[in-house]
Amino acid sequence: MYVGWTQVASDSELTGEVLPVDIAGRRLVAVYGDSGWVVCDGTCPHRGAHLGYGGRVDGSVVVCPFHGHRVHLGDDRPALFSVTRYSTLHAAGGLFVLLDDACETGLSRRLLALSRTHFVKPAFQRTLSIPAEYVIENVVDADHFAAVHALTRRPRLSVFEDEAGVLRVEGSFEMVRPNKWQVEEGADTTARARFSAEVFSPTVVVSELGSADAPNVVITAATPTAEGGCVARVTVALPRQRASGAPTVRELSSLVSGSRTAFDQDTVIWDHLDTSVTPKYTEGDELVRAYRAFCQRFVSVGR
Repeated sequence: MYVGWTQVASDSELTGEVLPVDIAGRRLVAVYGDSGWVVCDGTCPHRGAHLGYGGRVDGSVVVCPFHGHRVHLGDDRPALFSVTRYSTLHAAGGLFVLLDDACETGLSRRLLALSRTHFVKPAFQRTLSIPAEYVIENVVDADHFAAVHALTRRPRLSVFEDEAGVLRVEGSFEMVRPNKWQVEEGADTTARARFSAEVFSPTVVVSELGSADAPNVVITAATPTAEGGCVARVTVALPRQRASGAPTVRELSSLVSGSRTAFDQDTVIWDHLDTSVTPKYTEGDELVRAYRAFCQRFVSVGR
């Protein structure tokens, strides 16, 4: 299980004041109170009930649905019953949780800044049978872009880890008949578009396409499930200000449509992927191997 930043819900899923948001079978509960949303361990210390199913907020506590005991949410004050509260972020159309503060990579700062500069819209979500890290891996798998997404040639990508521990991907895509949101229109039938991605954990990546000054952004998150698969959530964002003017509904729809099409193409592969195979890496998999090494920093074993 990974303990870095993980998205546990989109805004549309945040209904009521108490709801379960389990990760890979780890029982968690999201609670809405005076300070906004917080995510805590979801098991009542009294007899093991899941607080996310029937629990209710009463001031600063959750009342357990089983016996009515008052459970404090990470309160430092002495209490008979309390549960651990985790670093929680509600921004950019979603709710995110960090299960181990040692794995902090700056996602809060990035998404809060994005919310100020961009119009953000949750686009879609899918339940997949593959582990979450396979979804995020796509941004570093240079060979798959031409084979799966029909780019005219393999993109040139570079990967490095910054001081905050973010795995950064830099490069460009060569595309045929680009959409307006991808790159400024020109006379050529092919165009190059800047591509950049920030992998904050094995379950969250923020990707940019287009000008560095006013990029279009896609947030891809994959929440591990108890069954070994994941729930993938995709959120898109368009810049509020740019030289060509404010974004239009048509451009937003195009960005969502393009993201969904790319996801559909990947899903055909993911649905039939045998993840038990021991990889036989080639030279073209150098960035994938770097990503897999990065993932090991977030494994919960021994923590």
